[in-house]
Amino acid sequence: MQIDQEMVSKSALILLFALALCFSCGCGTEAPSEVTPVPGTSLTAAPTPAEIPETRILPTPEATPSVSPEEQLRSTGGYSMNEWYNLSRVSKDGKTAILVYVTAYRYQFRDSYQYWDTVAVKYLPVDPPQDSRFLFVFVNVWMDDTAENVYPIDGFDYTRFTLQHNGTLLQGAVDLHQISELQSYSNLFRTGYVVPYGYEWITSSITMKRKLTPLSRLEPGKGNSWDGFILFTVPRDTRKEDLKLVGNFDGMGSAYWVFQGGDRFSLG
Repeated sequence: MQIDQEMVSKSALILLFALALCFSCGCGTEAPSEVTPVPGTSLTAAPTPAEIPETRILPTPEATPSVSPEEQLRSTGGYSMNEWYNLSRVSKDGKTAILVYVTAYRYQFRDSYQYWDTVAVKYLPVDPPQDSRFLFVFVNVWMDDTAENVYPIDGFDYTRFTLQHNGTLLQGAVDLHQISELQSYSNLFRTGYVVPYGYEWITSSITMKRKLTPLSRLEPGKGNSWDGFILFTVPRDTRKEDLKLVGNFDGMGSAYWVFQGGDRFSLG
C-alpha cells in the first residue's frame, strides 16, 4: 500500500506548525528565574514572627491588715510602762472571781545612791560593781474589791519579777535602808512615799520606831496595794530598749513590760 506523498507532506507541515505555536505560548517546563535585586540594595529573608507570650491575669493580693505597735506588743504578752496586766481566777469556793492588776509604772538608772546608816547617823554612798550601774523599777499590784466576798490572797513578792537583758534574766533585790534619792517620790496611788516592793513601814508600839516589814497577804482595794521599787544591777552600757521586766504569777499567768512610753516614766 503506497502512502500518498502529498498527504504526508501536509501532515508534517501541520505538526511543525502546532509545535511552533506551543513553544510561542510558553508550553513546557522551565526552571524558575532568579530574582535580581535592585542595584545598591540586598534581599533579606523575612524574619520569623516572634511568639507572643500568653497573657496571665494574676489575682490581686489581699491587703495585710496594719497592726499597731501596741497590738503587736500585746499579742506576745507585753505591756508598756503604766499599762495594767489583769490576773484572774475563781476563788476556792468556785463562786467569786478574783481580779488582780499588775503594772510597772516608773524606772530610774543611777550610777550610785545613798542610804541612811543608823549607826553613823548619816547617809552613806553605795556604788555598783565595776562597769555596772543600778536600775530601780517601780511596781504596783492591787486586787479588785468590787465583787462580794472577796478575801485576801497570797501576795507576789519581788522574786516574781526578773529583768531580761538581751536574753539573760537578772534577779532583783530590795534595799531595806532609807534611800536618799527616793525619799520625795510618792507611790502610784499617792497614798504615801515609795518603799521597797513587798514591804511596809510598821511603827513599834513600844519603841515608837519604824521598821520595814515584809507583806504576806494581798488585801482587796487600791489602798492595800503592794507598791514599791525593785533594785537591779545592769551593765553600764545598758539601754532601756534592751530591757524587759518579766513577771510570773503561778497559775494566774505571766507578762512582761518594756521600758517605753516616754521619759515621763523615767526619773533620770
